[in-house]
Amino acid sequence: MLFSHPSTVSSISQVSQTLKAHQNALSSEINSLELEQAYKPDSSLERMQSAQTELAELFRKIETVRSRAIETEQNITSMTAEIKRLDGTKRNLTLSMTALKRLQMLTTAYEQLRGLAKTRQYRECAGLLQAVIQLMKHFNSYRSIEQIATLSREVSELQRELLEQVCEDFEMTFVKGEVATKRSMLVEACLVIDALGDSAKSRIITWYVNTELREYRQVFRGNDEAGNLDNIGRRYAWFKRMVKTYEDEHAAIFPSHWHVGELLTTAFCDGTRDDFKGILERSMRRGDGGKVDVNLLLRCLQETLDFEQSLEKKFSDGPRASIDTLSSTEEKTHNFNGLISVAFEPYLSLWVDSQDKQLASLMPKYRNQPLIPADEEFSPQGIIPSAIELFHFYKLTLSQCAKLSTSDRLLDLSKVLSKYLDEYAQQVLLHILQAGGSHGPSLHNAILVLNTADFWYINTGQLEENIKKRIDNDLVPKVDLSSQADAFLGVASAAVLALVHLVELECEGTWREMKNTNWSTMDTAGDQSTYVGELVKHVNTKTEEILGLVGKQQYARAFCDNLVEHMASAYINNIVVCRPISEVGAQQMLVDKYALTKSFGNLLSHHNPSSPTQQAPPSSFVRRVEHSMNRMDPLLKTLQVRPSPPEGLVQAYLIHIGDRSDTNFKKILDLKGIRKQDQSHLIELFGIHRDGSSNEKLVQSSPLLTPLMTTAGMGSSAGIAGMNPGAALTAASGARFDAGFLGEKLLSAARDIGNTTQSTEKATINENLRNFGKFFKRDIGGLGARFGKGSADDGGSWSFLANAGAPLVLDSRNHRHPTTNRDISDSQEQSVQASGVAALIKRAGLSIAAAAAFQQTRSGAQEVGVRKMHSKVVIIGSGPAAHTAAVYLGRAELKPVLYEGFMANGIAAGGQLTTTTEIENFPGFPKGIMGQELMDNMRAQSERFGTEIVTDTVTKLDLSSRPFKYSTEFSPDETHTADAVIIATGASARRMNLPGEQTYWQNGISACAVCDGALPLFRNKQLYVIGGGDSAAEEATFLTKYGSHVTVLVRRDVLRASKAMATRLLKNEKVTVRFNTVATEVRGGADKLMSHLVVRDTVTGKEEVVEANGLFYAIGHDPATALVKGQVDMDADGYIITKPGTTMTSIEGVYAAGDVQDKRYRQAITSAGTGCMAALEAEKFISEQD
Repeated sequence: MLFSHPSTVSSISQVSQTLKAHQNALSSEINSLELEQAYKPDSSLERMQSAQTELAELFRKIETVRSRAIETEQNITSMTAEIKRLDGTKRNLTLSMTALKRLQMLTTAYEQLRGLAKTRQYRECAGLLQAVIQLMKHFNSYRSIEQIATLSREVSELQRELLEQVCEDFEMTFVKGEVATKRSMLVEACLVIDALGDSAKSRIITWYVNTELREYRQVFRGNDEAGNLDNIGRRYAWFKRMVKTYEDEHAAIFPSHWHVGELLTTAFCDGTRDDFKGILERSMRRGDGGKVDVNLLLRCLQETLDFEQSLEKKFSDGPRASIDTLSSTEEKTHNFNGLISVAFEPYLSLWVDSQDKQLASLMPKYRNQPLIPADEEFSPQGIIPSAIELFHFYKLTLSQCAKLSTSDRLLDLSKVLSKYLDEYAQQVLLHILQAGGSHGPSLHNAILVLNTADFWYINTGQLEENIKKRIDNDLVPKVDLSSQADAFLGVASAAVLALVHLVELECEGTWREMKNTNWSTMDTAGDQSTYVGELVKHVNTKTEEILGLVGKQQYARAFCDNLVEHMASAYINNIVVCRPISEVGAQQMLVDKYALTKSFGNLLSHHNPSSPTQQAPPSSFVRRVEHSMNRMDPLLKTLQVRPSPPEGLVQAYLIHIGDRSDTNFKKILDLKGIRKQDQSHLIELFGIHRDGSSNEKLVQSSPLLTPLMTTAGMGSSAGIAGMNPGAALTAASGARFDAGFLGEKLLSAARDIGNTTQSTEKATINENLRNFGKFFKRDIGGLGARFGKGSADDGGSWSFLANAGAPLVLDSRNHRHPTTNRDISDSQEQSVQASGVAALIKRAGLSIAAAAAFQQTRSGAQEVGVRKMHSKVVIIGSGPAAHTAAVYLGRAELKPVLYEGFMANGIAAGGQLTTTTEIENFPGFPKGIMGQELMDNMRAQSERFGTEIVTDTVTKLDLSSRPFKYSTEFSPDETHTADAVIIATGASARRMNLPGEQTYWQNGISACAVCDGALPLFRNKQLYVIGGGDSAAEEATFLTKYGSHVTVLVRRDVLRASKAMATRLLKNEKVTVRFNTVATEVRGGADKLMSHLVVRDTVTGKEEVVEANGLFYAIGHDPATALVKGQVDMDADGYIITKPGTTMTSIEGVYAAGDVQDKRYRQAITSAGTGCMAALEAEKFISEQD
C-alpha cells in the first residue's frame, strides 16, 4: 500500500510527481510507435495491390489448364473412335452367327420331329418338341422375315398335329380296350402333352374325366328310379368301383403331378351335387302334397358326410390340383368336406327340426331316469348320467351341422340347443329339487343337482365359444348362451338353498325351546341360554355333513353365507314370537346373539376339515357373519331401554330405529309388554320428540319394523313368517319346506301376475332362472365366494339374500343407517328392507312368495361373464377421489372398472365419509348433506357414465410390467390386467391396541366422535379423547355437546393443534387437557360396557384409574398402501409420493389420488380434486399409448 501509515501522508506530493512523470513517458512512447507505423514502407495499400496481382495470375493459370484438358479430350476421342466402331462390328457379327446357328438347330430339330411323329416315337418327340419350342421363342422378334414366319407356321402346325394324333391314340386305345397292351405308348404320349403345355393337358384330362363319367351320368341322370335319393348308396358304390379301376389300370398312365384322380373325384362330386339339388327341388315341389321323407333325407345326408370324409382322408397327403379350372397352373389344397353335402344346406332346417324333436323326446326320459345307476354308488363328485349323455349328443350334433353349414342353419341349431338347455334346467334339475315334497330333496340328490348345474354352467360357456369359432363372422354376435349359463347358476343357487333348508329342518326343535322360554320374567342376564348350545350343535353337525360333500370352495362359501342369513332371519322372527320381552330378556337375547355369531363364524372350517393346512375362516366371512347377525341389534338395544323415564325409551327408539311411525313405535311397546292404557302417554311423548327440529330427517317408516305389521297383535308363529315376504322357508314355527318354493312356484311365478300362454309362461320361467342365477354370479364371472352382491340404481348395494323375506343388508354401507343416514356403530348396524322390493321382484318375473333370491342388476355396468378381463383403467377405492376419477374416465368413454372393496381395511365402501353425519363444507349443498347420501350420489353418478363397480377387494397388484396384473379377494386364482391404475384406497384411523380395547370396542371405544358421540351410551358421561392435534381438538369440542365432561390425554407437554384450535380447546369449560399422560388399559363392568380407564403420567410414572364411559381415538391415520408397498415410492409414514402438481407416481401409468397421498389436508373436496387430476392424466397416458 502507498500510504500504509499516517506518517507517510507527507509524501503525497512526491508520489504524485513520480506518477505524472511515468504517465508522460508512456504517452511519448505511444506517439512514437504510431508515427513509425504510419510511415512504414510496407503499407496496407501496397499489400492489397500485390494480392490483386497474384489473384489475376492464378485465374490465368486455371484457364490455361482448362483449355489443355479440352484439347486432350478431343485427341483421345479421335484415337478411340475406330476402336468403338470395331467393337460394334464384332458384336453384330456374333449375334448373326448365333442366330444362324440356332436357325440351323431349329430346322434340323423340326425335320427330325416330323419324322418321329409319323412313327409315334413319343418319348423322343417329347424331348425334341421342347427344344423346338424353346428355339422358336428366340425368333419371335424375326417374324417379319418371310422365311422365319413360314418356319413358325410349320412348327405350330406340327404341334397341332401332334396333339390331335395323341388324342386319337387315347380315344382308340380306350374304345378298343387296348389300354393294357398300349400303356407304355400312352405314358410316352403324356410326355408330349406335357411339352405342349397346360391347354393340351387340360384337353386330355377333360376327355378322360368325361369318358369315365359318361356311364354314371347316363345311369343316374336319365333314370328317375336310379337317380332318386333312395339309391344314393349306389352312386357312391359306382364311384368306388370306378376309382378302383382308375387306380389299377389308368393311374400309371398319367403323370402324378396331373392329379387326375383328384380331378376325376372333383368332377364326380360336382355332378352329384348338381343332381341332388335338382332331386331335392323336385321333391319339395311335389304336386301330390306329400312331404319329403325326413328320415330318408337324414340318411342320405349322413351317407354323404361319410363319403366326403373318406375322400378327404384319401386325398389328404400332398398338394392338390386346382379344381377351379383344369388349365390352372396353380396347385392348391382343396377340402372335400361339403362339396356334395352343400346341396342339402337349404333343407337343413328339416334336420334341425328333427334334432329339436329328438331332444324334446329326451327330456321326459331324463326326468324319470334314476340319478344314480343301479350298479353304482353315490359319489360327492358325481354328475347325473343324463347330463353326460346330453353333452355328448350336443357335441356330435354341433360337429355334424358345422360340416354342412356355418351360416343360418348353424345359428338355428344353436337356438335349439339353447332352448333345451333351458328345458333341462327347468324340467329335469329343478324337478329333482321339487321331488322331495315338503322336506325338499335328499342330501345326495341336492349334491348331484349342484354338481350337474355347475358342470353345465361351465360347459355352456365352452359350447358358446365353440359355436362362435365355427359360425360365420357376421353371425357371431347373435350367438349368446349367457342366459342359459345364468339359468344353470340359478339351479345351483336353488340346490344351495335346498341344502340350507336341510339344516333348518334340524333346528326346528331348538327354536321351539327358545319360544317356550319366559323372556318377561328374567331377573338377570347370564351366560348363553340352553337352547343356544343345542342350536349350535345341530347347525355344526349338519353343516359338517353337507360341506363334506360339497366340492368347490365357492359353493361352500355360498352355503355358509345363506345359512347364516337364514339363521339371522329366523332369530328375528322368533324374537317377535317370544314377546313380551323384558329389558333383561332383551339383554340375554343379545348375549345369545353374540354366542351364535361367534359359532357361525367358524362354519367354513367344516369344509375340507382333513386338509393338512387348516386355516382360519376368511376375515371377509367373519365380517359378513357379524353384519348379518347384527341386523337384530337395533331392535334388541331398543328393547333393553326401560320405559321409565319415558324420554329414554323414546330417544333410544329415535336413535336405533329412526322413523316417524306411530305404528312401529307401538310395536316396540307391544314387544316390551307395556299395557294398552300405558301406551298412549308414551306415544304422545314420541310424537313430541319426533316433531322436534333435531329429528327432521327421520324416515316415515323403518324397513326393519314395517314387516312386523301383520304380526304385532298375533302370537302364532305362522304369523311371524309374515314379518318378511316369503319367509316361510326360515320361520321356525312348524313351517315346512315348500317344494314350490324352489320348484313349481318358482318356475310358475308368471301365474302370480295373471294367466298367460304356455310360451309366455316358459319365457318367464327361463327369465326367473336367469335372474336367480345372476344373483349368485360374481362381479367377474363365475359363482361368487359369497352370494347377494349387486348394485342398485339408487346407489345402494342391495343384497336380496337367500331368503326372499330376509331383510336386505346394505353391504357397502354397513356403518350408516340406510334410511336416516345417521351414524351407527358396527354393533348397531341396521338391517333394512329395500323399498320397492315388490317392484323389483315383479320386474324379475318372481312372485313375492316364490322369490328365493334376486339381485338387482346394475343399470350402468355391463355384466361381466368372463373369468379374465382386461380394462383400460382400474380404480381401486370407493371414496370421493375414486368416484370423481370414475366420472371423468366414464365421460371419456374409457369404461373404467372401480373396485370399491368389501369391508376393505375394515371400512365399508364409501370411505371415511360414510362415518360422517353431516357435511357442510362440500360445495353445492347450502344446507349441508349427509356423508352417506353424498357417497351414494357419487356412486350413482359413476354408474351413470358407464363405470363398472365391483364389490370386491383387490388383494394383489403387480406393477412390474404393463399391462398391470391384479387379483381379488373372492377370485384369488383369477388374474386380470389393466393399462393404467388409479390408487385411491384412502387412509384409516389408527388404533392403540390397549388391553381391553378389543373387548370394549364399540361398547365405549370409538375412533370417530362425530359418528358415535351422540349415542345414548355417551350422553352425560365422562368422556376421554387421546391425541394432541387438530383432530383431537375438534373431536373433543364436538363431544362437549353430549358428554358431561371431556378429558384430552396428550402424550407430550404441548398441543400439536393449531394455535386457534388449541386456544379454543383450553378455554372450553367442559374440557380438561392432561399433558404428559397416556392410557394404558381399558376396563369395564358387568354390563360389558367400558367404565374405567387406566392412565399413566409419563414424567412421574404414576398410574391411576379414572371413571370413563367413553374413549375416542384421534391419533392420526394410516394410509392403505400395503397393496403397493415396495413397488412405488412412499414417504416414511407410508403415503405414496407423487410428482409435484400431479398424481403421477414413480411408475408410469400408476396414479395416486385422495388421502392415500395427501397427509396434510385429507378433505373430501381435495380428494375429489386429485381424483379429477388422476383421471385426466390417465386418459392422456392411454391416448398416447394408443
